[in-house]
Amino acid sequence: MPLFFFQISLGQITDAKEIFGQIFDKTFLEGVNVVNNNTQHTTVSDENGMFSILVREDDVLVFSAVNLEPLKHRITAE
Repeated sequence: MPLFFFQISLGQITDAKEIFGQIFDKTFLEGVNVVNNNTQHTTVSDENGMFSILVREDDVLVFSAVNLEPLKHRITAE
């Protein structure tokens, strides 16, 4: 089962902000579901593994796809 990594770029979060990220393994991963567990907003990564979603500090994003172990990530001000 492959692991996947992601990077998220954001500044200080005081209210809902759109964040942009990229999901990759040995190649970019298309079709990874990204769900904000707090708001239930969803998106899917594109052919380059890129995605964007609205978040607030302390929201939890869940990344999942067929044949991939789900991964949860809490959004922090860091």
